[in-house]
Amino acid sequence: MTSHRRARAVSTATLAASLLAAAAIALTLAGCLETDVPIAPVEQAKVNKAYVGDWQFTDDNGKVTVYRVRNFNDREYYVEVEEPDGAPADAAAAAAGERTVGRFAAFVIPVEGADFAHTREMRDDGELSSRYAIQRVALKDGRLELRQLSESFFKQHDVTTSEKLRRVIEQNLDNAAMYDGSPVLGARLGGL
Repeated sequence: MTSHRRARAVSTATLAASLLAAAAIALTLAGCLETDVPIAPVEQAKVNKAYVGDWQFTDDNGKVTVYRVRNFNDREYYVEVEEPDGAPADAAAAAAGERTVGRFAAFVIPVEGADFAHTREMRDDGELSSRYAIQRVALKDGRLELRQLSESFFKQHDVTTSEKLRRVIEQNLDNAAMYDGSPVLGARLGGL
């Protein structure tokens, strides 16, 4: 199947499938802290080109998710998250092995030497989500490490402003309670 066919526009007949696909992508980010405020504004972000590339994550059940990370403007990244077993547009697409793709705008803010990615969904209707999904990111031995932040931990703290959010993170960088589960590691694909 050509990439052109995979990139075709969503028709009215596939609207329901698109909604299910968005739900599948949301599950990828489940456990992420979602906030109305970033740790710092995007103007303070700078792309680390070492994060740019295609990264493959495999869960305990063998399900593979691919993150395609690109430098957008030296401050932000364009990220595609591609998952299997989503809701393909039709039976023919399912038979062809199509995958669900979510698109995100992202930027990274360092806090005391640790990087925190902020992602916002780029919706099919042209709107950008107003909420930020925040997770800790790092490169470990050539692999991309993602660590979810615990939503329940942050509910116990006042994080209604960027300054308050940053302060809570700074004070808890090494506190296991701030994180949701163990980090996951992705392997770089290809030659980027």
